[in-house]
Amino acid sequence: MKGAPPGSIGGASASGWTDSTLFLKWLEHFALHTSASISNPKLLIVDGHHSHKTLEAIDFCRDHGIAMITLPPHCTHKMQPLDRTFFKPLKCSYNSAADSWMRTHPGKRITLYDMAEIFATAYATVAAVDKAVKGFEVSGIFPFNKAIFTDEDFIAAQLTDEPEPVITLAVLDDSARNETSKPTNRNEEAGQCGG
Repeated sequence: MKGAPPGSIGGASASGWTDSTLFLKWLEHFALHTSASISNPKLLIVDGHHSHKTLEAIDFCRDHGIAMITLPPHCTHKMQPLDRTFFKPLKCSYNSAADSWMRTHPGKRITLYDMAEIFATAYATVAAVDKAVKGFEVSGIFPFNKAIFTDEDFIAAQLTDEPEPVITLAVLDDSARNETSKPTNRNEEAGQCGG
């Protein structure tokens, strides 16, 4: 990857999103660069993406002294240290670096081959130990602070984790179609289904 930050690796999937194969390759890279081992364990905090929860990933972590903690759904915006202090400044810095690249390369598009170098410029501007430390603090991980969350912080998760309503459909004969029928689900009752 031309111009990438030192120690970087790259990978791609057909969908453009991470998958279990890419995550396993990243875990190997992580273990190598952190010297993770059974005698020198490391903590890894990840979101709940399915690619992080495969048997291969779990076995790899166990065998290499990596304690992987998966954050609960709908909580990364509060609990993921990088989400709290790093990703937004990085995004702004990347956009600025991309704008600068486009000014110095008029008429050209940014391609996959240019992105690593642009990212390296943005990363060098933003990456700092104090941002990482602050991320752990404001997410309540270190120093540990369970009072960082209120009950209101979990309302969205409780609402979206409700089971899907069961909808029963019936085939009506012609005589039944002419009769007034009652709505069969909450959406129809609320008038939310177009018809």
